[in-house]
Amino acid sequence: MNSLTGINYPEDPKPETEVRVLAQPGGGGTFVYRRKGSPTAVFDRASQLFKELRPGSIVTGRVTRVLPTTVIIDPVKIEPPVLLEAIRADQSRNQPRPVGFPSGADRRVVMFHDSSPVTADIQAGDLVSGPIIQEAETYVMIYPLDRTPPAPGAGSPPEPRPETYPPIHPFVPWILNELVPASYDRVRPEVLGLVEATTPAQAFEELVTAAFRILDFGEVDQHGWHKSGQNYPDGYIFAPNRRERDYIVVYDAKARAGQGYSHSLDDTRAFEDYLRAVPYFRSVHKRALVVVSSGFARQPPSIRDGTLTFLPARILAQLVTLKVMNENLVTHDVIEPLLFEGTIVEDDVFRHWKDHHNLREIQFGRE
Repeated sequence: MNSLTGINYPEDPKPETEVRVLAQPGGGGTFVYRRKGSPTAVFDRASQLFKELRPGSIVTGRVTRVLPTTVIIDPVKIEPPVLLEAIRADQSRNQPRPVGFPSGADRRVVMFHDSSPVTADIQAGDLVSGPIIQEAETYVMIYPLDRTPPAPGAGSPPEPRPETYPPIHPFVPWILNELVPASYDRVRPEVLGLVEATTPAQAFEELVTAAFRILDFGEVDQHGWHKSGQNYPDGYIFAPNRRERDYIVVYDAKARAGQGYSHSLDDTRAFEDYLRAVPYFRSVHKRALVVVSSGFARQPPSIRDGTLTFLPARILAQLVTLKVMNENLVTHDVIEPLLFEGTIVEDDVFRHWKDHHNLREIQFGRE
């Protein structure tokens, strides 16, 4: 897909690097530029051009200072924003707000930035216009300046798409409603955009990683598709106290339609290689490899140097709900045994685990 804004911002900008970025509202009258995988760019307020910045301004500038998580940019040229006009808003399944689907060759989903006061009023069927403030391969973010309701007699807005899967508890971040559908290799275009993935398998990996981070039973170190050209699992989860090196969990997300994931001998060998490649391999007391998928054709085999556990995505979603509703009860030492089961964590296994830890009275939104 051709870029509409011609942004040029490296993942690791150095002093004196020339960059081309977009002005995004940063709060308190500031403007920043954020992109996944790169430090946040902050525009130098001392610049004479700072007062000319508007949402979506295309800024050519020079990196003057590099800090641990941000860089300072001195603007040297400001170009007008690229406007998208009359983008029809559509209420997509499980989305908290409408998103746009433009006509023409560019089929990227259009998202409406929360910082605009117009965004909260956007309804399905509205025609929305505004400047681009973020551009990625799978989505475009605009800062809405105007919305036009559908003309009388133009027909009703499209009905929300039916929910195929029951939503998890409303306290859980809504994006994790997509975890179970994604495990079946079913991911909508707007979800690909939100997680900055290009394939359903990549999106599922991102959602599984997000779920493990919410569980907060260790330090999550994601690899997977971000480590192209190398044989890595999707990520590692280190025990909360790395010095003790009590355990490490290696996880791998396998999106599968139909009957679910069916492992092969090659998979078993790969899993064993993953475990042997674990940082501090010799000094880690316990090692588990957890495969997350829509379902599993058979029980996991025994593997050398660790335990192999199969975790259905629906159980992971319920586990996240437990954690969010009962943060002080569902701790790392409670979660750990479940991931070291060495079996498929089916409903009966999960129910037994809840009973053992006196979690029977906790109610899910739907279970």
